[in-house]
Amino acid sequence: MLRKFIYLTLTSVLSAISCVTPVDFTTPATSEANLVVDGRLTQLHERQQIRLYSSLGINQNINNSIDANITLFENGIPIEQYKPAFFGGVMLYEIADTNFVAKIGGKYHIRIETKQNGKVYESAPQELFPPIPPDSVTVRLGTETFTNENDVTLVRNIWQVFAGSALPDKSKGEYFLRIAGQDAYLFTEDALCQSHRDACYIVETTDPTRINLLSSHLTQANRYDGLLIAGRNLSALELRERQLFGAVQYRIGPEAYDFWSRLKATAYPKGTILDGAPASVRGNVYDVATREHTLGVFEVASAGSIYTILSHGDLPPGYDYNACNGAINGSSNVCCSCQSLPGSSLTKPAFWK
Repeated sequence: MLRKFIYLTLTSVLSAISCVTPVDFTTPATSEANLVVDGRLTQLHERQQIRLYSSLGINQNINNSIDANITLFENGIPIEQYKPAFFGGVMLYEIADTNFVAKIGGKYHIRIETKQNGKVYESAPQELFPPIPPDSVTVRLGTETFTNENDVTLVRNIWQVFAGSALPDKSKGEYFLRIAGQDAYLFTEDALCQSHRDACYIVETTDPTRINLLSSHLTQANRYDGLLIAGRNLSALELRERQLFGAVQYRIGPEAYDFWSRLKATAYPKGTILDGAPASVRGNVYDVATREHTLGVFEVASAGSIYTILSHGDLPPGYDYNACNGAINGSSNVCCSCQSLPGSSLTKPAFWK
């Protein structure tokens, strides 16, 4: 059994990360749904996606997608269109040109034209700054105690991801960082299911409830180490094969940093920005006619990442994560249809080693 571990509280520069001035973020429930925007543009050659949603206020999301035309602008000039795409039954929008790559130094914004009511929204232009990649990531396995819905205290297995990074000299200009955990695992369908076996790569945000922020206004240090960026319990579907754990460091602009700071100040962020209280934080997308800002954010961010690999063989004896023992031929569950897993793809991620 893994020994329970305790981590010392981070001091100095890292202690400042959690110091955010609370601001008014609430949006009262109304009869008219508010637009929620959840999008990001990076300099990476990857799918650049936006999700549009609607909400009536705190904890009153409407589970539907918004039909719209979305245009990407570079330095004030329209250059790309987004097209609808479906992932795990959820409608997203992604840039139609799969070869498009955003340019460092460019300024980007989007225009959203909703088809239902004809409203037009735009985001404030944001510069894509040179990335500041992390230089270390480590994974530690252990246990933690938690209280379930019946107020019973239990113990569960967890893994946690820690990151480290050099930081630029403050004299060279300000910077704003958001550090997130990302993991990807390989899931090969059970041999008993069918004559051929698909191998799926499942990419996930490790801990979407955790918001890690750092800026040149909060620290004079030239690096940070041992920052806990993500943690969650282990799944029976994971660690059957190789699994990558990573730290992704987004260099964002001051507007996006302000949004994430206000979201963190809610104290109870749960899930993505589309869930509950987080969907009550107004961001940088606004109604062109009324100038009223929508909920959520469109983030222009350069991304740098580093990954480490863990396999089932790295775990102590007695840990069995093969959830597909005894799978039957023709079964429709994930053991025989790995593409039904959220975030799954038959295409190997570019960062996979």
